[in-house]
Amino acid sequence: MGSEDYQRLNRSRSAYQAQLTKTYRELEVQMSLQENAESVTVLNEKFIGLFVKFRDVHVEVLKCCQPDEKESYEDSFDTRILRCSRMDIRNTIA
Repeated sequence: MGSEDYQRLNRSRSAYQAQLTKTYRELEVQMSLQENAESVTVLNEKFIGLFVKFRDVHVEVLKCCQPDEKESYEDSFDTRILRCSRMDIRNTIA
């Protein structure tokens, strides 16, 4: 895989990461009010879909990145998994 492909994948990964963060924050706000149950459901589905796309691109980036970059990518992925887990727990309780 060429350098251009790696850069494209890396930009895509960063874009999904930004979308995940934005959607996560929106979910946090919406979950604070009981009357927002429908919008929380929609945002949660969006969040899950974005996470799947992020994970797929992340795996491709890991295949192409330099060894010294790998740990940083894995750390940010672990953070996303933790956020997903927290969201699942909250949705189960709600």
